[in-house]
Amino acid sequence: MKGHSLEILGPKLRFGIISTSVFELAAFMCYSDKMSNDVNQIVSEKLDKNNFHVWKFRMTNFLMGKGFWDYVEGENEDPPKLPEENATAVEIKAFKDWNQGACKVMYWLSVNVTNTMIGHT
Repeated sequence: MKGHSLEILGPKLRFGIISTSVFELAAFMCYSDKMSNDVNQIVSEKLDKNNFHVWKFRMTNFLMGKGFWDYVEGENEDPPKLPEENATAVEIKAFKDWNQGACKVMYWLSVNVTNTMIGHT
């Protein structure tokens, strides 16, 4: 399943979900998660045209510390495959867990980019 890509920190960040607005979907799915607020304590400045290296350093360490760096690095690039029919509970859970992790990363990235930079991503 082909998805959206975002190449800010690493080679690829792809999602197995199709949406007109990945940012809106990520924010909707991840907003209520208690971990989503942690990023504001670590990455105090949003990405703008003057602070890429500092922002990248902090965001990279934040995602590594949370165990989500694989989504950015490309090691966790594709969602687990779901069969067309008769998916098992384990397969469905693996897919949902992957999607939730991808949404968290996308949310954390999207809320830490200034509005003026969104057109550049």
